[in-house]
Order: sequence, then C-alpha cells, then structure tokens
Amino acid sequence: MRDRGMNRKMLARGAIVLVLGGALLWLVSVVTVAQVRARTDPAGALAVWGWNSEALGGGAIASIQADPEGVDTTRVRALAVRALQRDPTSVTAAATLGILAAMADDDARAVGAFTYAQSLSRRDPTTNLWMIEHAVQAGDVRSALANYDRAMLTSRSLRPLLTTTLAQATSDPAVFAELAPMVRRRPLWWADYVSAFITSSPTPARTFPRMFALLALNPQVPREREWLKAAMHRLIDEKAYATAAAFYRATVPGSVGLLRNGSFEAANDFPPFDWQFTDTPELLARQEAASGAGGGAALLVEVQRDRGGLAAQQLLTLAPGQYRLTGHVGAPDAIAVANARLALRCYRSPGELASITLPTPRDAGANFGLSFRVGPNDCAVQTLDLLVSESGSPRDAALWLDDLHLEPLSNSVGASARPPS
Repeated sequence: MRDRGMNRKMLARGAIVLVLGGALLWLVSVVTVAQVRARTDPAGALAVWGWNSEALGGGAIASIQADPEGVDTTRVRALAVRALQRDPTSVTAAATLGILAAMADDDARAVGAFTYAQSLSRRDPTTNLWMIEHAVQAGDVRSALANYDRAMLTSRSLRPLLTTTLAQATSDPAVFAELAPMVRRRPLWWADYVSAFITSSPTPARTFPRMFALLALNPQVPREREWLKAAMHRLIDEKAYATAAAFYRATVPGSVGLLRNGSFEAANDFPPFDWQFTDTPELLARQEAASGAGGGAALLVEVQRDRGGLAAQQLLTLAPGQYRLTGHVGAPDAIAVANARLALRCYRSPGELASITLPTPRDAGANFGLSFRVGPNDCAVQTLDLLVSESGSPRDAALWLDDLHLEPLSNSVGASARPPS
C-alpha cells in the first residue's frame, strides 16, 4: 500500500515543482498595450496603467515568485483584491488568492478561489496545476487526471513535465485503469505521453504489453513504428527478454518460427529480432536479388580486401534442445569471400554455442547444414551471427546467403522458443 501511495504522489510532482518553484505562468488576452506589458513587466504596467487588473494580479504573482518565503502576504492579497474589484473576471487575481490561501494552509479558501478561477478560464496553468495537486492529495485519481488533461490541452509548455510524471505514475494500477482509456482516445497530448511512457515508465515489463495493446499502434505508420521499436528496445535494455519477444510477435504479423526471414524477402523493421545488417564502406550487407539465388532476394555481403567483421545478426531465444540450421551460400559475379561462418553466440555475454564455416561459394551456390545443442545451463538468449573476413585477395569479395532454416530435431527436448529470464 505504501508503494501505491508513493506512485500516486507522482501525479502531483509536476504541480508541486512548478507552483513552489516559482514557474507560475498566466495566460491573458492581448487586447491593449497595457495587457501586453503586464505579461512581461507587471510593475511597469502598473506605473503606466494603474487601472489594469491583469497587471495588479501579475504584480501579486510576481511578488510570490520573487520571494516565496518572505513574501508580504498582506500587500499581495491587497493587490489581488484590488484586481478583482476592478475586474471580477481576473483569473490571475483569483489564482493569486488561491495561492495565498494554500500557503496559509487554508484549504477551504484555496478551493474556493481556484474553483472560481477555473470557472473563469480553464486555460490558466497555475489553477490547473493546483487542482492536480489538490485532487492527488485527496486521493481522487480521476479528478487529478481530468486536470492533467485540461492542463496539457491548454498549455504545451507543461506537457514535457506532466507527461513524464504521468508515465512514472502509470505503474500504479489505479492510475493505469483511469489513464489508459484517456490515452486510447488519443487526445492532443497523446504523442507526448507515449514518448515519455516509453522512456520513463518504471515498470515496462508489466505496463508496456497492456498499454500498447490498448493503443493498437500501426507499424505501417512511421511514427508509430518508431515508438514500437523504441518500446521493444527498452524491454531488451531492461533484460525483459520474454516480454520483448512476445511484444515483437504481437507487433509483426506472421513472425513465427525460431529464425525469422531466413529467405531474406521480408522487411527487417524490428531488429534485433529481425535481421540487423552492417552498412560501412569496408563491409556492406543488404537484401537484394542475387544471381544464383533462385531469382528471389538473398542476403548479399560485400567486403573490402583485408577487411571483415560481423555482417548480419538476429536475436534468438532457443530453449534447451537439439537443433539443425541449414542454408544455401553462393557468390555473385565477383571473387567469393574465402572466410565466412555462422555462429550461435550468447547475447551480451561471452560464449559461443556452435558455429559452421561456410563452404567457399560458387556461382550456383552450395548447401550447408549444422546440428547443434543448447544445454540447460547455456545462455537463454542468443544471436545468430554471420561473420566474414577477407585477406590476400587482389580485389574486393562478395557472397550471398539464402534459404536459412532453423528447426528443432525430432528428439529434442523443449525445443520451442523458451521464455528467457
């Protein structure tokens, strides 16, 4: 229960930081020169236009900003009251009285003043922030989120702070239950929230699957595809590999099998579960049509003389068991790469579980196969790496790779992809 209370208090953090930190802003209609000047220099506006109510209210706010601890509350209250007497619709003055009441721990007066200010305008950041704080302190999550919504709809400058605070608070089930339907409706601030949620959520393994299932992002939309990729990488960074793998399968239709896109015909939008290719001047790997590859696409690798390294990689989650990897390797109209191998390695940890040196490719290509075992004590997350090197050739070399298949052997135990820890 203590953790839940602490999470809910995150909802108020944005309001507390801004209200007590002196970043109190107000929005006024630009009608006269006095009102324009009042926003930037309340005291100066008073000197020129002593009747301007917004300047009076702004002067009150400025006094609190200048010295929150030693503010002359009597003077500030007098300024705010004068402003309201001259203009009963002065939101700034009403909010000032609310701040003074809150500073004096007079909750009833603060509620009255801010409620009046909000009845005048729902666009006042100070009022909206205080309403958030008050609702959170009262444990009213729904009201707090309504005021978050209002504040972010009416003030873009508040969105970075408030969306980050919301993202952190989403780990609380009560907050999630109220917030998720709001985000699903895609309000104007939803994009800011999704970005903050991906980077700031303290519990991505628990909250990402539920939130992204509700959002139903479309990987065909560039911005939404980037969010999905970022979310998957955040899960991997958090070592939530099982959740990341399930997230990938839910995102990419038809992503079945232990090895994906072994025919190199499909897009690779979501590495590392899709292929990652090296693209440097010395070593270039890409999918394209290759002579001898049956007329379709293949993985084409070109390497400069005396160069080499990792050309392609895919993340796997193989359970303990026996497997067989097969494929076809060939050479385009160029000197064939003399040294190439496929290796099954532990992901982000030392250890190589199996490898095969590929046959020297010819124009027509050559088949190859590797049987290997993943033991119960071996790493739960692996990568399949294509490594190439070239030395001593008079010019650059190349190869193509196609028809990769990875299957469990019939006598394998637990050969399906396991949920790694």
